[in-house]
Amino acid sequence: MLKDFDPNSGTNWLVVQAGTNDLAQGATASVLYTGVQKLVQDGHAQGFKVAVATVLPRSDAVFAWSSADESARLAYNDTVRANSAGADAIADIAASPIMGSAAAPANAALYLDGLHPTASAVQAYLEPIYAAVFSSSASSVPASQPSEAPAPVSSTHSDTTPAAGNAPAEVTTPAPAHTSDPGITPAAGSTSGTDVGSGNNTLVVHVSGDHYQGDPQLQIYVDGKAVGGTQTVTAVHGLNQWQDIALKGDFSPNSPHAVEVRFLNDAYDGSGQFSEGHDRNLYVSSVSLDGHSFGTSEADPAVLLQNGGVTIATTAATVAPDNTSPPDTSAAAGTGGTAPAVSATTIGAGENQLVLQISQDAYNGDAQYTISVDGHQIGGVQTAHAAHAAGQSDTLTVKGDFGPGDHAVSVSFLNDFYGGSASTDRNLYVDGASYDGMTVAHSSLSLPNTGSQQFTVPGAGTGTGTGTGSGTSGAATAAAAPSAPTVALTHDTGTGGTHATSDGLVTYAPSVSGDTLHYKLDNGAVTTTTPVLATDGSADGQHTVTVYETDAAGHTSADASLVFSLDTHHDSSGFHMA
Repeated sequence: MLKDFDPNSGTNWLVVQAGTNDLAQGATASVLYTGVQKLVQDGHAQGFKVAVATVLPRSDAVFAWSSADESARLAYNDTVRANSAGADAIADIAASPIMGSAAAPANAALYLDGLHPTASAVQAYLEPIYAAVFSSSASSVPASQPSEAPAPVSSTHSDTTPAAGNAPAEVTTPAPAHTSDPGITPAAGSTSGTDVGSGNNTLVVHVSGDHYQGDPQLQIYVDGKAVGGTQTVTAVHGLNQWQDIALKGDFSPNSPHAVEVRFLNDAYDGSGQFSEGHDRNLYVSSVSLDGHSFGTSEADPAVLLQNGGVTIATTAATVAPDNTSPPDTSAAAGTGGTAPAVSATTIGAGENQLVLQISQDAYNGDAQYTISVDGHQIGGVQTAHAAHAAGQSDTLTVKGDFGPGDHAVSVSFLNDFYGGSASTDRNLYVDGASYDGMTVAHSSLSLPNTGSQQFTVPGAGTGTGTGTGSGTSGAATAAAAPSAPTVALTHDTGTGGTHATSDGLVTYAPSVSGDTLHYKLDNGAVTTTTPVLATDGSADGQHTVTVYETDAAGHTSADASLVFSLDTHHDSSGFHMA
């Protein structure tokens, strides 16, 4: 790291900047400065000029900065200024009348989180101090005089970088870019008080962020086309701040649109996952088109922990423009509309009958699917109608001459659609099945994504309907069956009720010790081997694991399922994987 410089130029600097984390973790001023002395010696030995910086104040409740910590910071700064290490210059940023003020960390225009300076504050107040330090390279006197702090910048000219070397003038603190009052939506970034683009319609995206070494940035796409340029999010999610990014364009509210919000610049420092000042994340609550709102609430936003996007779908407007509620297209019971009709459909022909109970979460239309038995599709594309949330099920009767032996039944979900929240998500469910009048165990499926899942109909003619070969009726088996096992993430790193894991470990526990567990991962086959997910990033994403147990007599339990996300980007201790 120290070799990329010209030893003959006289302009190569090594800057030593300690931080408050060292002091907060128990280091004393003298211990911290001992390490600084070693760095100064090593830098000089390799031809560097060395500048040592003082430490700025810190005031944040999240990381519990105490009065003892503050005393240690002041003592360390005094030691730095004494310069017993023999540094070539002291970058006394703590002497800045603005950034070094005890009240400065509470000003969101200066500090992102009470700890990290904003980019604009660095440019306006700190960079000129360092510039003055580097310009002192011809002098052996440390550049430590407070007069080298920049002249303060007024709130009306905060984008102007003052010249170095000016004596401090009357302090005019910039107006805060954020407000700490919960519920207030601050204007921020390039969208502050203005619309981006031009057109007859207005699309507003409601966002917030966690900040680390800069603000989250995003790009918005409507129906696959980028709208406007890169947008910056300055609202602080930890302070319950949200901001609106307004875009103008020709987005007819009479047609549905797919609005994608794409996170561009994820970053993380390896500690304090989801914490302001340590992790850069993006939160997307909702979008509105000409006053019609879609998505979810601020309390249940889509959270983007990595670069990528979330899509929120708008529906065709069927109400007056001044009505801010979207039209109800879900047809779900309990939403104020009439419960959807439950359908009964028969497909195929033959002596055997497979009867499926089907339901859905409808959003922007109904779920569609196909049915295959032993690899052969029967009938055409089917449409679900019954509302899963209302406990309803369609009845689909599949007829055929399937013959003896086990049969593999595959259900293929064709048109998944996700609008950014649990209430705007199209899903398909198989609530159960029977074959020639007998219940088929473990035939319940949950299909949250486009794709296929399977279950097995046990050998025809056994009369069991359970897959155990015991000759017991399905009802009797159910009566004697053990309870369902429990399934949970071993390390749940999710927040706000979400399920996320970085290591993919799932804990399974049978209801009766000694029972055999049977596992199914996503669309895979049922096995008695515990599923294992790759942690090299190739398996990142949402997964569904289903497990049931059998006792020594062959009785089977109900299924237990867990839907979770594997995110190897953040490990269970908060470490950010490259």
